[in-house]
Order: sequence, then C-alpha cells, then structure tokens
Amino acid sequence: MNNIYYYNFSLASLTKKFNKEENTRLKVLSSCNKCYGAKLNLDTIFSESQKVYISYPYYSGSITNHHFIISTKEHINSLAAADEEVFQEIRNYMKSITSFNIKNNYATIFVEFSRHINDSQHFEIECIPIKSRYLEDAKIYFKKALMEQDSEWTTNKNIIDTTEFKGNLGKYINENFSYCHVDFNAQGGFLHIIEDVRKFSALFLKEVFAPLLKKEIFEIKYPDKLSPK
Repeated sequence: MNNIYYYNFSLASLTKKFNKEENTRLKVLSSCNKCYGAKLNLDTIFSESQKVYISYPYYSGSITNHHFIISTKEHINSLAAADEEVFQEIRNYMKSITSFNIKNNYATIFVEFSRHINDSQHFEIECIPIKSRYLEDAKIYFKKALMEQDSEWTTNKNIIDTTEFKGNLGKYINENFSYCHVDFNAQGGFLHIIEDVRKFSALFLKEVFAPLLKKEIFEIKYPDKLSPK
C-alpha cells in the first residue's frame, strides 16, 4: 500500500512539474518578439523564405550599416536544433549576404549565441559586415576572445573548428548545449561550448567588433535603435 501511495505521489509531482514547465514555455512562446505571427514586428522584415526571414536588428540596435538578423519563423532554440531544410534556407541567406558584401569589398561575420534549450530563447544569427582587409585580423581577435572564456578546468575544448561542414553545427553538437559560434563568410569558423552561462556575457562577442569597425566600446554596447520606418 505504501509503495502505491509513493508511486502516486511521485507521479503527481512529476505531472505538476511538467505542467509548470509547459505553461512557462507556452507563455514565453506567446510573448516572443521573434516568432512569426506572435509579437514579431513585421515591419522590420525585408526578406523571407518558407521558414526563415531576414530583419533589421530592431530590438538590439544596429552597430554598423547592413547589420542584419537571420531568424526562423517558428520557435527553435539554436542553429544546432535546426533540421536540414531549415539549415539550408539559413545557409542560402548567409551565402547571399556574403556575396552582396564581397561585391562591396566587405567580409561578413555571422555570430550566434545560444543559451541552454530550457531558456526558450528564439534562435537568431547576427550578420555584421567588416572591411575585407580586416578579415584575418577578425579571425585572430575572435579566436583569442573565445580561448579566454571559461576556466582552465573546462571539460570541453575551448574552440571547435566548424569549417569542415561549413558551419553546420548539427554535425558537431546537439541542441542541448549552450554555445557561441562565429562564422566567417559562411564558410564556418569557431564554435565555443559554454559550460556556465552565468559567467558568460554575449556582449563580449560584439565588443570584439570595436577595433574592426573603428568604433568605441560604448558605441557597440549602446548602438542606435532603429525605428520601424
């Protein structure tokens, strides 16, 4: 009898926990400002495919001209969680943006910061152009910045090279990892797995752009916000 009572009590506790987590998830989704059809500002979108769109950085602010955001219409947590069809649509946009910038003597750096899946954040890649002559410097700066993250006792490699699969993160990690990824000209780049997001600031990735864009740190931290117009 005691075993049955304990089983029922445990089942009730698990059900309560699941319902609480599900309610929290649904609340996040309904208020997400990046989900298509939810709170997304459609005025910020200037191109879209079946499952992906490109927008201006309406909420975070633009740190330079042609600073774009690639995101998905449906709510996914990270590029690592994207299925093959979604990944191909994202990659097509990345190649188009890269081609556009190369014609204007610019390289493109694609930056993604993904927290743990339970945070229910909405996936996005920031696409930031720099002058082509600074591309090799950018690789050095970002590699150094990522190597300095976390402690020397970290379990995972500080840096994973993603050029072999052109930045297809599903080939390297699963969606349950927290990470940041920096891709250069849609050819792949550096993946850093984050073991403690509480000690990690996504802002540091943008700060690396300061010398590359010839800007002060405060201009990167507090960029100009764009109006819908």
